Amino acid sequence: MKFLLFLLLIWFSTSAFSQPTDSLHLIYLPVVGYKIKTNEEIISLAKAMELMKNNPEAYEVMRKARRNAFGQYLLEAGGVTIFGPATYNILNQNGLGLTNGERLNLIPYLISGGILFVAGYPFTGAYIKHLRKAVNLYNQSL
Repeated sequence: MKFLLFLLLIWFSTSAFSQPTDSLHLIYLPVVGYKIKTNEEIISLAKAMELMKNNPEAYEVMRKARRNAFGQYLLEAGGVTIFGPATYNILNQNGLGLTNGERLNLIPYLISGGILFVAGYPFTGAYIKHLRKAVNLYNQSL
């Protein structure tokens, strides 16, 4: 019982004297991608830019990151363009599709999806690089 009261006292003291931090953390969510987290909540790029307005260097790097964010959308569009028709063909082959056994020609989908994927890859790399740099610059200024 004394041990339980001791643990309860420690828990209350740490929660009462803990200070909120304004530091930003970059996290990776498997389906969504990179997100910015602060105070146990995930914030948008616009909100992160508002927080970085007092640090001009981090703000400029975050603007560069935001300009390259569309690369992720190109990657997603390329993936959907490639794997959507491929899944359609697999379902039709197994008799689960809408048309019984009719298959799509995958070559145009593979080419267009590959072009989107290759076009988006450098932008996504630049986005991640600038995002990490902006978060690190902001946290160093605290």
